[in-house]
Amino acid sequence: FKPNPATDNIQLLLAGQKQLKIYNAQGSMVFNKENFTAEFLAVDFLPSGIYLIVVESGNQVFTEKMVKK
Repeated sequence: FKPNPATDNIQLLLAGQKQLKIYNAQGSMVFNKENFTAEFLAVDFLPSGIYLIVVESGNQVFTEKMVKK
C-alpha cells in the first residue's frame, strides 16, 4: 500500500478480492472487511498512530506497518 505515512486514504497495490484487517498498536482489530475489492481505502477515521495492516489474498498473507498522521 501507499503512501506511508498515511493521512486520509491508502492505495492497495493488490488486485482482486481480499480480506483486509487493521490492528492498532495495542493489538486490537479496528477494521475488518471481507471481499474487499476497492483500490483505495479511507483511513481518515483512524486516530494518529501506528497500525498493522493484514491483507489476505488467495493463499497469501501480507503484513505491513502503517503510520497514520
